[in-house]
Formats: sequence, structure tokens, C-alpha cells
Amino acid sequence: MPTLLLLFVGVACAAYCGVVAGSKGHNEVWWALGGLFLGPLALLAVVGLPDIKTRQWLRRLAGEQEEPQAKKSGAGKAGAGFWD
Repeated sequence: MPTLLLLFVGVACAAYCGVVAGSKGHNEVWWALGGLFLGPLALLAVVGLPDIKTRQWLRRLAGEQEEPQAKKSGAGKAGAGFWD
């Protein structure tokens, strides 16, 4: 009976580890194997993994943004006021 329970917990942890790792952009197979053998410890570890997909998306989004151009001062021009 206890071995059947351990097997059930291991399979459940393997499934959850694979799904969570895949959604974060990591290798589902390796994390599922870790979940099968390490159980809840691997599940805690996979929850703490960084989200690779979101980081890549944010880097692409930031790369598309252009830096704002500095407004050129009118100093030295004829008729330029103090607040230009």
C-alpha cells in the first residue's frame, strides 16, 4: 500500500513538474523525471524557476522601443529665449 501511494505521488509530481517547466520554457522531460524521482522537492524547485518565455518577450519588446531624442537647445541662436 505505501509503495502504491509513493508511486501515485511521484507520477502526479512528474506530471505537474513537466507542465510547469514547459510553461516557463524549460525542458519538460527532464523536469518530469525529476518530479518522478524527487517528488514534491522537484515541484518546489520547478516553481522557483525563472520564466524564460516572459524574459525573452520582454527583451524583444524593449528592443523595439527607441530611446527618446534629446531636444536640441536653442542657445546661441538669434532670438532664442530663456526658456527654449
